[in-house]
Amino acid sequence: MKKKVITLILLSFLISVFGSGLYPHSAKAIKNETIHRGVSEDTYEPTGNAEVGYPQIAIRSNRTAERTNLDEVVALADTAADEFPKEDAENRSKAVLKVLYEYFASGVVGHSWIVVFNSDRPGDFTSYGYHGGQGYTKNGTDPETGNDSAERKFHAEKVAKLDISGEEFSKKFEREYVPKLNLESYLTGKAMGLEGSLERGTYTPINNCTWFAGAVWKYATNDQDLVYEQPFNGSAHAEDWGMPFLTSVNKIADPGMLSESILLNVPTK
Repeated sequence: MKKKVITLILLSFLISVFGSGLYPHSAKAIKNETIHRGVSEDTYEPTGNAEVGYPQIAIRSNRTAERTNLDEVVALADTAADEFPKEDAENRSKAVLKVLYEYFASGVVGHSWIVVFNSDRPGDFTSYGYHGGQGYTKNGTDPETGNDSAERKFHAEKVAKLDISGEEFSKKFEREYVPKLNLESYLTGKAMGLEGSLERGTYTPINNCTWFAGAVWKYATNDQDLVYEQPFNGSAHAEDWGMPFLTSVNKIADPGMLSESILLNVPTK
């Protein structure tokens, strides 16, 4: 019951903020204001990893093994908040939410996605991802709207053999789990004033590409060792940013954290 109350408070707060006309449409601007992360696409594996066997599922990231520096994100948010006096919680929160959305939707932190290989035959795969302005994507190949193809180069990946055929897995996954993820992101996006649909969900700073890819990986493999979220002490900023709901936020999904976990074997937190 307590969690439901907190959720309702969060949704009401977000609706009040974004319902007043503040919509984060300038995500690309943040690229010129922040340090670019170690985005690297140096590995090409269009038919999967033959050593693992088929069918198989792969989670991929184009980030180097370096988690996003949240201190930089906090500094950006602090600067935005400080444009308004301490007692103006409403405008401080609007400014911070805008900066956070722009940062995480800009692409500077990299991308994570899922590929299911049915066999070692070229093109015999199904890919899945989550993208800004698109939400859930299947077999996306367009660099502008979402490329999750097995043909896309990457930097880090983890692969596991499936115990059912790739086709069976995809049907089961799309029927059982995709609607749940899309509903979750759609409701969050609706509260934020972002466009989306129940069919494709909504990409948000919370429901980002790594949130989706990590959730799918755990659904498929029950792997509890992969770390794709890094700790974030929301309570430390809730009052200053005028965001009381941050007291319940303690982690953020991040492509850099995912790559770090894969390549450096970061233990489960």
